[in-house]
Amino acid sequence: MIQDAIILAGGLGTRLEPLTLHTPKVLLPVFGRPFLESQLFRLSRAGVLRVRLSLGHQAQAVLNALPRIKKFGLKVSAVRESSPLGTGGAIRKAWPHPQKPCLVLNGDVLSDSDIGAFAKAHLASGAVASLWLLRRENVSRYGVLTLGQKKRILRFEEKPKRARAGLINAGLYAFQPELLEFIPRSGAFSAERELFPRLLSSGSKVQGYEDPRPPYWKDIGTLEAYVEANTDAACGRVKLEGFWR
Repeated sequence: MIQDAIILAGGLGTRLEPLTLHTPKVLLPVFGRPFLESQLFRLSRAGVLRVRLSLGHQAQAVLNALPRIKKFGLKVSAVRESSPLGTGGAIRKAWPHPQKPCLVLNGDVLSDSDIGAFAKAHLASGAVASLWLLRRENVSRYGVLTLGQKKRILRFEEKPKRARAGLINAGLYAFQPELLEFIPRSGAFSAERELFPRLLSSGSKVQGYEDPRPPYWKDIGTLEAYVEANTDAACGRVKLEGFWR
């Protein structure tokens, strides 16, 4: 089982303004609970023991709130970026144990996917990296994946200009420590635009994973999506049994 996880929570949240002018995105309430708690709950159910928050914009506000955040038995710590590092650079800086695998979550996705099943599939695959995938009719806002045999990822394209149906990167990853060899030790580095293409061009095994049970999934990064997420949670469409009580 993978016992370490990183939550990428350093974004500016500009698409959610004015809500994020004084409140970090991960602390915005969803059905009365700080959004961050939903991710910690899911990780605790997956057998994770330690979570590290990668913080940037409004980092101090998150740190001030941490004592009041319900942690579900997890050990939660944080690292701060002094300057933006991109998703790849943030992963390197926050990586908890250099010799152990790690889960990584985008800090703006509300979901009820089974993280534990995903982690087990990654370990069984022998891949350096596994990406959780979803099928969408319009993929223009996301990273798009092309799969080969046994769901090995052959190609990654970030935010293609032409809208079409396909598999998208859904913001949940499982990484082996060898992945760190592909990330520069300093400076900004994008996982989506630099790390994943670099892994594929090296011949490293990068695996795709599709949840056999269609899960709830929503990127809450816009005002419209944020309102929809609250409505869905209130109506019971997000299946996180035991969390909303």
